[in-house]
Formats: sequence, C-alpha cells, structure tokens
Amino acid sequence: MGTIDRRISRSGTVSFRARARLKGFPPQTANFSRKTDAKKWIADTESAIRDSRYFATAEARRHTLSELLERYERDVLPTKPRNARNQLQQLKWWKTQLGAYRLVDVTPAKIAECRDTLLNKPPAGGKQRSAATAVRYLAVLSHAFSTALKEWGVDRQQSVPQGQ
Repeated sequence: MGTIDRRISRSGTVSFRARARLKGFPPQTANFSRKTDAKKWIADTESAIRDSRYFATAEARRHTLSELLERYERDVLPTKPRNARNQLQQLKWWKTQLGAYRLVDVTPAKIAECRDTLLNKPPAGGKQRSAATAVRYLAVLSHAFSTALKEWGVDRQQSVPQGQ
C-alpha cells in the first residue's frame, strides 16, 4: 500500500514524498515535485515488487559473503593493526563456512549453525573453542555486515528477517 505525504520546505516549495509498502518487503521512498509523478511511481514500484522485478537489496543479491569479506579485509583491516592478524584468521573461517552464499541468503539460522559448529568442533590438532572465542568470530562478522550496510550501501534489510 502506498502513501503520499505533502511536504513544504522553509522556502515554501511543495514536494511530495511517496512511500511504497508491501508486506514482507522493506518500504521504498522517493521524492517528487508533482503529486501525479508520485502516484505513478508508487503504482510502478508496487507492481515491480509483486512481479519480483524490483529489489531494494540488489547489491545483496549480486554479491557473495566472500566478496564482502574480501573487501572488508582490503579496506577495513588495515585500519585495525592490533587485531588484524586474529581477525584475518576469523574472516577466513567465515569464508570457508558461508563464503559461497549470496548476502541475501546469509540468514541468522545459518550463522547460528556455524557458531554451533565453531563451539562444538575443535580445530585440527587443537582444543575446543570457548564461548568468548565464538563471540569474537561473531563480532568480526557483525562489523563486516555493519560496514557494508553503512558505508558501502549494501542493503541487507530483506536478507535478515526480523525476529530470527
């Protein structure tokens, strides 16, 4: 269902904010100078969403977790020299577990499954990992996703269902 809000700027200019909302999809918004353009955009956008032609998460559908983690290694890890070695090892572990998945397909359930594997399956020739170690692995993955969302424009809103 779409809505249109009339907005008046301080200078007196009128604009219209259109919102296209469909259950199960993140809301989409756009601004227009004419109300008719806003109505047309809502109709077109909602139709495209229903027909699976419109994806707000296009970046998340186009890229794999491995690509995201490689970019994180290249762009973010150099700014963290004290933890870079440990986090690089943790990122490589995540790549082997979930790297082939598209970002939109990385769900909380898959991450939890990997976390359980991390806790219950000791590395070759090593001892079982502690809960604190698992938290560190999850933290670096969380930061990679946060960086992708905030700085790189990768919208995972649809790929991580709320409440899971």
